[in-house]
Amino acid sequence: MSSIGTSKGILEIGKFAFYVSIPIDLMYTLANNSENMKKLVQKDCGLCCMGWGMSGS
Repeated sequence: MSSIGTSKGILEIGKFAFYVSIPIDLMYTLANNSENMKKLVQKDCGLCCMGWGMSGS
């Protein structure tokens, strides 16, 4: 295998590890501190109600 193929394989492994670690980190953070979840829900609720489908026309 050429060195270019090897570097692409390492890059793919790194991307996979990154994509898998983000949801796991979020689950761990939110599960260990319920205050984080409350803040996230309140923040997202405010953004959803501001303009998505609620134009008033």
